[in-house]
Amino acid sequence: MTAAQQTGGTDYGDEFPVVFRCEGTELVGIINRPRGAEVGVVLVAGGDQYRVGSHRLFVQLARNLAEAGVAVLRFDHRGIGDNRGNYDGFENTFPDIEAAVETLVNNVPALRSLALCGLCDGASAALMAGHQISKVDTLLLINPWVHSSNLEARARIEGYYISRLRGKEFWKKLVTGKINIPKSLLSLGGYLMHFLKSALTPETTMIRAPGYVYRMLVGLRRFDGSVLVALSGNDLVAQEFRELVKMQRRWSDVMGRDNVNVIDFPAADHSFTSASERCALERTLAAALRDGRSTGATPPVSGLSRANRAETSPGSHS
Repeated sequence: MTAAQQTGGTDYGDEFPVVFRCEGTELVGIINRPRGAEVGVVLVAGGDQYRVGSHRLFVQLARNLAEAGVAVLRFDHRGIGDNRGNYDGFENTFPDIEAAVETLVNNVPALRSLALCGLCDGASAALMAGHQISKVDTLLLINPWVHSSNLEARARIEGYYISRLRGKEFWKKLVTGKINIPKSLLSLGGYLMHFLKSALTPETTMIRAPGYVYRMLVGLRRFDGSVLVALSGNDLVAQEFRELVKMQRRWSDVMGRDNVNVIDFPAADHSFTSASERCALERTLAAALRDGRSTGATPPVSGLSRANRAETSPGSHS
């Protein structure tokens, strides 16, 4: 790669595009490579988000982590952004994630520690994939997606309705007629039905939950590296995850292991749109990567789980 194909001399190191293959389809990514980087992160986008991330979160994370000496790759899944192919949902993105990991290793061969980091169902995908890629030693999971109707009901009642009843603003609106009482009661009734069902039969909730939630549990059980779970305070997705851990002993047991650390961000929304909350998240992620960094005696990352190595080549920078 020539100097013209890179953006060098910045505080966040060289920033350059890569095009790599995943099962015959070309994927586009951007790498930030600071000088002397020995720790790397692959950012896993969720849903139909592409490599920029929701509210440009991944751009900010990549550049600020690179300033802290961490090499970062953010990329588009098949069928997303400029990529051809079909997007088959976050549950089926393991090949994309594995190819991205291989690509970062190929471009930063001195890496001694490697993490997957995702937001929402990107975090869910990272959790399902991490234990299957031998050289991934850290998972950074931001507001993991574990949605079910029962969990949503519990999250809304405990995190929304109860908090509203405690606030003066609710009673002010109620007295002044600014609340549609029939509509609110209808909505509350539906959530109460699911809430009571889950309260009466909590251990069967896992059976009714989507299959990917069980795959996430298996992934967490089998992953013996460092796990950081970052949970926002102003987010239904994060509250559903808290409810799952509270309800399910299998989840609470594995979340209680020594290698799992949960950090709460009470004022943050789902995608950390506040600059102050995003900066707090960045500091937390950088500290987690620094604390989990491999020693100098550890050989560079190599020998990934599949024999076929990803091909890399320059692409258009965006």
